Amino acid sequence: MFRQGKQKPRKFNPTFFDKEHRPERKIPEDIKLQAFSLVQEGDYHQLKTFMLENNTNLNFTNELGESLIHAIINSPNESLSEQNRLKMIQFLIKNGSSVGALNKNN
Repeated sequence: MFRQGKQKPRKFNPTFFDKEHRPERKIPEDIKLQAFSLVQEGDYHQLKTFMLENNTNLNFTNELGESLIHAIINSPNESLSEQNRLKMIQFLIKNGSSVGALNKNN
């Protein structure tokens, strides 16, 4: 049964709820450059191995504001097959890369 009458509102510690729940981790520039380079080369296995070995967060952008997914989609590498692009994008999404990331053009 429900209690009738006035109930005291619950009080929450504001210092707890004001904190970031997911601390941002700084990604070294050399890791970012290598990841974007591997995407441009189009080697899925090297990208996967590199990211797993470095245990890095996949939500980062380059100086143009592009994520790794943007880089895969916009890659001028004609030898990069659609199947390989798809495999790399699926790997990135499964490992936390943001699907809704915007670049400077959006």
